Amino acid sequence: MNRLNRLLKAIIRVAIVALIFQICRTLFIASNSYFFTDTSFTDTLGLMWGGLRYDLAIVLLINIPYILLSAFNRDNRVITIVTKSLFIAVNLLAIIFIAIDILYFPYTLERLTFGFFGYLETQKNLDILLWRFMGDYWYALFLFVGLIWLIVKGYNSIDKIRLSFTSKFKRAHTVYTSAILVVVYTCCTTLLWIKDGKILSINDAWTVAETPFEVAATTNTPYNMLSSLIYNTESIHLEQTKSITYKPDTTKQFSRKNVVVIILEGFTREASALLNPDLENGKYKGYTPFLDSLMKQGMYFTNAYSNGRRSIDAVPAVLASVPAIIRGDRDKSDNIITLLKRYNYTTQFFHGAHNGSMHFDRYCNTIGIDEYHGLNEFNNIDEFDGTWGIWDEPFLQYMAQKQNITKEPFISVAFNLSSHNPYVLPAKYNGKIKEGIDPICKCIQYSDIALKEYFKTVSEYAWYNNTVFVFTADHAIIPWHNEYKGSREAFAIPLFFFTPDGTIKGANGNVAQQIDIMPTLLNYLNYPAEFRSAGNNQLNKDSNHRAVTSIVRIPQIIDSKGDISWIKSDGQIVKADKQNRL
Repeated sequence: MNRLNRLLKAIIRVAIVALIFQICRTLFIASNSYFFTDTSFTDTLGLMWGGLRYDLAIVLLINIPYILLSAFNRDNRVITIVTKSLFIAVNLLAIIFIAIDILYFPYTLERLTFGFFGYLETQKNLDILLWRFMGDYWYALFLFVGLIWLIVKGYNSIDKIRLSFTSKFKRAHTVYTSAILVVVYTCCTTLLWIKDGKILSINDAWTVAETPFEVAATTNTPYNMLSSLIYNTESIHLEQTKSITYKPDTTKQFSRKNVVVIILEGFTREASALLNPDLENGKYKGYTPFLDSLMKQGMYFTNAYSNGRRSIDAVPAVLASVPAIIRGDRDKSDNIITLLKRYNYTTQFFHGAHNGSMHFDRYCNTIGIDEYHGLNEFNNIDEFDGTWGIWDEPFLQYMAQKQNITKEPFISVAFNLSSHNPYVLPAKYNGKIKEGIDPICKCIQYSDIALKEYFKTVSEYAWYNNTVFVFTADHAIIPWHNEYKGSREAFAIPLFFFTPDGTIKGANGNVAQQIDIMPTLLNYLNYPAEFRSAGNNQLNKDSNHRAVTSIVRIPQIIDSKGDISWIKSDGQIVKADKQNRL
């Protein structure tokens, strides 16, 4: 086979890979259809057309070594095997990442970047999770096998094609033509990546996209992974996330109350009947009866939002007012732990997972938390749920016991885990809790019961009446109702403050966010010193109430009226219409 013949076949193979990328884009949109309810068929065709540049740019780039080997291989058997293996390995790996991304995107609302591997490193039970993942997404294995078959079969099938016209070329002409094709290939790759002197960026997707979800569909996973190395996408600093200085009211006395902050895994606002009075024509029962009853006795926000969609981002947001979009310099921010320790607070963190999970213990150590309580400290494997850690009910009782022997004042932070995939219950609750719309619903109910039992216990303790409790969720989840299928509702969570003495109560319609917890709590306590926070004091009616979230690393601002704006990578702010589109 002459080199021109071989090179032309190599280019055909690369073109087929680009076609597979388009098929994957179709699967991405179909699998996440609830984020594309307002995307018409014509809009979808536009995304496919706009995505072609991203696909060709990355496919041509990652196959440059393969093209060069194909062009200059003189029928060397070893080089032929290496060339084939390289093509299959590189392109199969790229497509596997896309397949993972299709399944992973609805949870995080981000395309995969190289930061994903750092996130995996925080999972101390990765072996268990991998088997669970394969069980939950068994059909993805068929997709995986199908992709391997498609690439290998396609490669071999193209080998059988006879390009007879190349036989008419003289040997010298074949060499020259092959060289010219390589130069053209390289130029096309360069032109796709660089336009008007600028490297292809996620901002270019806005030419065909009208929402961040459509931006996500226009790009592809390998591009996002590579661009995460080119651009500083791991930490974005905005005017809306700059810290402000809060000064103490010297006319008021520091109350020195105990503080208990409870971060609830996956407790979307959608789970609460109280926060959804109009859902299902006003007949919605919800899955959090105890928390709803507690909310009514405290101050609860009807328009609260998480700052991110990952559990690992929730703790810095709640404790240090650092939104998820800022992933660098988290340790340098003022945090409620350090601020309260200055006034002799005992500090504790409770999370029943494997020690080291999410690097919570490392973060706690960084900000100076005195006591970390995890699976190791609980020290009773009989209460292990088989995947993540200790069931919520026994672990919250353990927390209550520890709190009761802790020197006051104290701040305890708890992060539950039973309301997480794989959504199983302790044996004694099987058949006693209704299933609900989604598998997570029964687990939310179980965690709600566990919280009820916790409060039954601690309400008998002396420190209880001198305590302020703060509840929020780490993030929202995949929606069940159409009312929650939007870029704003994708971050909707419960957030409320409860005090047994009733000093803070009532429904609050302000837009609120996780990073508001620290300044609001410290102002409630009449903290006697200055501190800095990017959050808003929700007890101040004159505050600029808003929420900062992000979708595919595109900052999303929810203003005081609930309207949405997005900030492009060039700093341009664009406001969405009533359908949350440009």
